[in-house]
Amino acid sequence: MVSTGIGTDNIDIVFNELDALINIDFESRMINPQLKQLNIVRIGTSGSLQREVPVDSFLVSTHGLVWITCLIFIRQAQVRRRKTF
Repeated sequence: MVSTGIGTDNIDIVFNELDALINIDFESRMINPQLKQLNIVRIGTSGSLQREVPVDSFLVSTHGLVWITCLIFIRQAQVRRRKTF
């Protein structure tokens, strides 16, 4: 069980560290020849998005969705850089 408290912005750091713990030999500093796959289950809180689902209900999802609104700014910055060449 892991509780990060760092939010979704930096959860990639946690996943990379967990992967390293099981797939890297820290004595030799080499990647293990036989890689292991992590099964990660998120248990957390969420507000209710639908009227028929009461707040504080337990839900099980099959997929996740990331909504990153700052990507439009990243893309605009890339387009501006290309035009300066």
